[in-house]
Amino acid sequence: MISSMPPEILHHILSFIRTQYAIRTSVLSRGWRHVWCKTPFLDFENCFHRYGIRRQLTAQDISQTLILYRAPKITSCHLRMPRNLREHEMNSWIEFVVSRNVEKLSLFFDCYPNHVFEKIFYLSSSLKQLCIWHCDMMIPGCTVSWKSLRKLKLWDCHLYDESVANILSGSPVLETLRLDYCTGPQRLDLSISPSLRRLKILWCPGPTEIVAPHVHYLSLSNSSEPPPTLVDVSSLTEASIDIIDSVNLCRLLNADFLQTMVLKMLAKLQNVKRLTFTGPILEILSLAELHGVPFPTFKVETLTVKTNFTRYVIPGLARLLQNSPELKMLIAHAGYQVGIQVFFPHKHLSFSCILIRPCKLVTD
Repeated sequence: MISSMPPEILHHILSFIRTQYAIRTSVLSRGWRHVWCKTPFLDFENCFHRYGIRRQLTAQDISQTLILYRAPKITSCHLRMPRNLREHEMNSWIEFVVSRNVEKLSLFFDCYPNHVFEKIFYLSSSLKQLCIWHCDMMIPGCTVSWKSLRKLKLWDCHLYDESVANILSGSPVLETLRLDYCTGPQRLDLSISPSLRRLKILWCPGPTEIVAPHVHYLSLSNSSEPPPTLVDVSSLTEASIDIIDSVNLCRLLNADFLQTMVLKMLAKLQNVKRLTFTGPILEILSLAELHGVPFPTFKVETLTVKTNFTRYVIPGLARLLQNSPELKMLIAHAGYQVGIQVFFPHKHLSFSCILIRPCKLVTD
């Protein structure tokens, strides 16, 4: 019988459903009456189903739930702010979960991008993972002290230079930083974070320069803006690059600029052991190859390419393989449709294949 299981197992079972559904288990039997309120997991999405009807979560729902909540510690909290909410209500909820030593916290401010966090939020020593969506006011009014924070994800947030520096210096064990659709500093300087090992940037109009001397893994996907300059990525061992896959952007930038930009980036990736290219970057390299532009030599051992394998790709790929003497495996994913053939006059398409060293080929 499920009811006879230890509380820890029941709490684990309830962790897979939203809090509003977990509350309903209290009617199953006397033994279930208080199980939900001691479960160290809270999940408040902005809608749920009741009696078959889709219902919006309200501020009163959340406040009433927290009044009845009894768990001394919160392992994980997912909170999407409902509509028609007052500032003090948001602050009181955040203060509540922080006071329960929350470890994993996800906050969604869909309708409240100008929310200002109170001091207690920036002093949470128990936080290990933090995700924030839609916040333009990440401006700590104090010295940040996230002593346990290891993973930080910001989605559609506006960042300020001094705020980034404060957050990084106040997160001494931060290992992973992910920025999705964020705006902010033109120069992202991560040199003050020696523990940072993984950096992922997705569709951010800034920064234009990245200084990340301690990062081992870099994932860069930037489709609407020219990619940033990699100033210092000297510790990289793995990188995934998905840039310039916007046809409109390619038409705005001239071919020489694209060649120079991509080759400068590749020069910073010479020591990477695992390398992934997505999109038309190989076409840009083909253009450079046909123009006789010299390529750097790579130490890559595993190369993954995701592209539409056309005649515009072959020269660049062949040169890339030839300049990778330590390559052991080539992984090819075909079918990526976006290209920049606008730069290729047909008279340039006469070329001979370059001899490359044998390596293991893996395809879809």
